[in-house]
Amino acid sequence: FEQFEFTTQLLRDMAETSGSRILFSFGAGPDPASGKSGAAYLDSLCEGGLDISAVTQPRGSGFVFGLQGMLPVGGRSWRELREMDFAARLAALEDADFVHRQIEDAKTSRRMAEPGQIFWMGPDETPAYTTGWNLAQMADEAGEHWAETFLRIGRESRGRALFTYRMFNLNIDALRDLLESKHMFPILGDAGAHVSQIMDAGWASFVLSHWVRDEGLFTIGEAIRRMTSGPARIIGLKDRGVLAQGMRADLNVLDPEQVAEMQRIRAEGGGREDVREVLTDEQREKMDQMRERHRKQKHGRTSE
Repeated sequence: FEQFEFTTQLLRDMAETSGSRILFSFGAGPDPASGKSGAAYLDSLCEGGLDISAVTQPRGSGFVFGLQGMLPVGGRSWRELREMDFAARLAALEDADFVHRQIEDAKTSRRMAEPGQIFWMGPDETPAYTTGWNLAQMADEAGEHWAETFLRIGRESRGRALFTYRMFNLNIDALRDLLESKHMFPILGDAGAHVSQIMDAGWASFVLSHWVRDEGLFTIGEAIRRMTSGPARIIGLKDRGVLAQGMRADLNVLDPEQVAEMQRIRAEGGGREDVREVLTDEQREKMDQMRERHRKQKHGRTSE
């Protein structure tokens, strides 16, 4: 971390001068050892009792590619595809000549990202953010150009398949090591500013499903502390973060065995499929009944 010498001294000077809390963003690199070295770096920042903490994304994060969102290539035919609505994109991928033009354009046009950094998230409601399967590997296994793989999977999945270009926290194992630091909070996310590009609104569900339930990195209590009272203390919010009389609170009721980050999938008709998070079949049935009751009341029909 020699390259961060100025930043390191600046953070420590700010903490010493203010006598207060310092928070900054940090992350793991592609090197598997970057997590442990990053955690050691955070410890060194806090030497002498300084109160310095960091935030990071709880998973790999970056641009989302797919027929529902961004496309990974420039070029004339890709610009044509980009200007189409979702239904037209699906139809265009049935045109062999158009697909051939796209593949040829991809060989010479500017890429948004290298295919080795574009990772498969799958076609399902729960995105596979931890997979190590990237577009370059998928193309090699299929014996085709990576653009052909991207277009073929888009066509075969009827546009449901998504990929993510990992710009942050490229190595999930290194990230685990980093998150073990008591100075690190897994709460950094772009939850709405760039919805068609990066969508991290589900990071809290990911922490509970992946790092608590699947990996056992945190107890559920510690995970919730790192998402609530811990950050509240650091940024000086004294009226929230814990459940206590007189404190402000938004309550979320969840089932630890079912909580999951969900991806809203575009349906073939162009709308959005209805995705309801953290609900059992019985709860979903009740939710449907409530929605139907609301619909009837809205239109003046309240009979059961």
